[in-house]
Amino acid sequence: GLSTGIDQIDKHTGGMRKGELWVIGANTSGGKSILMLQMAAAAIAEGKTVAIFTLELGTDEVAEG
Repeated sequence: GLSTGIDQIDKHTGGMRKGELWVIGANTSGGKSILMLQMAAAAIAEGKTVAIFTLELGTDEVAEG
């Protein structure tokens, strides 16, 4: 699968595969948004197209991430 950019996650999951939907849950301020941005950055570095849907972050926060 496509690397998430996080070795520990890739080791346990084999990376992201086509057709999968990953849902990440954690407590408030648990790092979900940063994790999502790190995974998106890894995919972009591999030449993939990324779409980000978030109800918590504004456009400027995602762009700065």
